[in-house]
Amino acid sequence: MTTTEPQEPQQSKRPTVSEDTVSSVLTGATCVVLFLLGLVLGTVSTVSAGWLTRYWDGGQPAPALAIAALVVYVVLLYVLCRLAAWGGRRQSAAVAFALGYAVVLFAATSYLPGGDVLLQDDPVHYAFLIGAMVALAAAVVRSAPRRRPA
Repeated sequence: MTTTEPQEPQQSKRPTVSEDTVSSVLTGATCVVLFLLGLVLGTVSTVSAGWLTRYWDGGQPAPALAIAALVVYVVLLYVLCRLAAWGGRRQSAAVAFALGYAVVLFAATSYLPGGDVLLQDDPVHYAFLIGAMVALAAAVVRSAPRRRPA
């Protein structure tokens, strides 16, 4: 007959106050960096999107290439936002990146002091604006933590 030996009560491993503080600071710093990255990428891509219609009247290859480049860019933007959420290990990282990008998009649709608009009244520019916003929104929603069945 075997007897069971009394086991010592197992202590749950809970993070200490200093670990919680460090984690919160790192999460905040990650979100700030991703917000700034969204601002920079939004600025560069919005200025570049102005060139989508530069050679539009030049003939057939130009519009087809512009539309193909726009589709590829929107897919890459979605993947980048999902990677931000994966790297930050939480949805707030994707939100910070998308928010930085959206700030630039909203600013780009406003009038500049000279009366010009960065993105003009053109279907390709509207497709860029709407495509970027849909890609970012889809990436943020898809990066939500999944609930595991109990």
